[in-house]
Amino acid sequence: MKRNRSFCLVSSHHQSSADVPSATKFLLLILVLSLHVQCSGQKEVDKEKLQQKVRDEFLHSWNSYKNSHIGGGIDSYYEYLYKCWLLFDDKDCHTMWKGSIAALNKYLADQRPTGLWYGTVNMETGERVATKFGALDAFFPAVLALSGDLSRARALQQSSYAMWTKFGIEPEEIDYSTMKITYDGYPLRPEIMESAYYLYYFTNDPVYLKMGETFLKGLRKYCRTRRGYAALVSVETKEKRDSMESYFLAETLKYLYLLFAPRETLDLSKFVFNTEAHPIRK
Repeated sequence: MKRNRSFCLVSSHHQSSADVPSATKFLLLILVLSLHVQCSGQKEVDKEKLQQKVRDEFLHSWNSYKNSHIGGGIDSYYEYLYKCWLLFDDKDCHTMWKGSIAALNKYLADQRPTGLWYGTVNMETGERVATKFGALDAFFPAVLALSGDLSRARALQQSSYAMWTKFGIEPEEIDYSTMKITYDGYPLRPEIMESAYYLYYFTNDPVYLKMGETFLKGLRKYCRTRRGYAALVSVETKEKRDSMESYFLAETLKYLYLLFAPRETLDLSKFVFNTEAHPIRK
C-alpha cells in the first residue's frame, strides 16, 4: 500500500522551511526554545550544534513512532487546526484540517457492533494496529460537532457514553473490540462532558442533558469527598486517589455547568474555547 501522507505533519524530511506547515514550525520552535533554555547556562551557544541537535531530535522522534490516533499527544493538534481557522481565518490550518479529518474518517474510524470508535493505525500504511479508546479520545465528538459533522459526533459520543455506563464511570482506556479495560484509572477528565455540551448546544437534544445527569451522579457517588473530588485508582474497585487536578474545576465542572446553563450563557458563534476550556472572543 502506498504511504498515506495525510497522517504526516511533514511529508518529506527534505522540504524547505517555506514548505513546512505552520503547526510543525511551531512544534520545532518549542523544541528550539527548550534546547536554548538548556544551554542558557553556557556563555556561548554554538548555533550550528544547536540546529543539528534540533534536527536530530525531531527526526528521531518522527522515525521512532509510527502510530496515528486521536488521543493524548496529538489530540490538541486536530482540535487547534479547526479552531485556528475559526479564530484567525487561517487558510493553511483549514486546509490541514480538511486533509486530516478525511484521513481520520477513512482510516481511524472503526464501526463495530459496540459502536463507532476511532482506533490506532500505522501512519504509513493505514493498517489498524490497536483497538483502544479512552477518556482523552472522548473530546473528538465535540470537534466533530463544532465542524458540522453531527452524525459522526452523535455516534461517537454514544460510544463514549457506553464506556462510561458500563463501569459506572469511565476508565482511562478500553479495548473497544472487547469492551475490556486496559487502563482502569479515572483522573476526573472533562472530555466526555465537553462533547455532551457541544452536542446539546448544536442539537438541543435532551439526550445530552440525560448524559450530563449521569456524569454528575457518577462523580458525586464515586469521587466526592468531604474536601473536594478525588481521582479514582480504579473504576472497577472505585478506590479513590488523593488527587484532584485543577482541570476538574477549570474544565470538567465548567462544561457540566454550561451544559445545564441557559443557551445565552455563552454564544459559540462569538467565542472559541481553547483546549483548556478558556473562551476566546473571535
